[in-house]
Amino acid sequence: MSNSSSDEESEGLPNQLEYSARPEWSDVVPIEQDDGPNAVVKIAYSDRFRETFDYIRACMQSNEMSERALELTKTACQLNPANYTVWCYRRKLLYHLESDLNEELTFIGQTIKENPKNYQVNFIYLIYLNLHLSS
Repeated sequence: MSNSSSDEESEGLPNQLEYSARPEWSDVVPIEQDDGPNAVVKIAYSDRFRETFDYIRACMQSNEMSERALELTKTACQLNPANYTVWCYRRKLLYHLESDLNEELTFIGQTIKENPKNYQVNFIYLIYLNLHLSS
């Protein structure tokens, strides 16, 4: 595992304090990915990726609906824009928090520019656009 701040997936993301070092996340117990005892291939995730998704799993399991969870999903979507589960959780958060969908469309538009062949993001964009135009 790399502790390098130049991890390929973290490029372009702002340097942030690890979630485990942030006081506002001290009440959350991260849930590690369980690949079972006989994982065929162990994926070498970066420390930032692993920690972000450990916290995502904890928030999703507790059904946390908060601004901090929304920000966490933003980081997760930037690290892995093809993760449809995170996009769905983000959508639930946006509606629960009554967030500004114009800001979300801007975020998704930027993500599409950076990942034009990512079908998950394009599909989510169409859903949001449809919902935004119908409201």
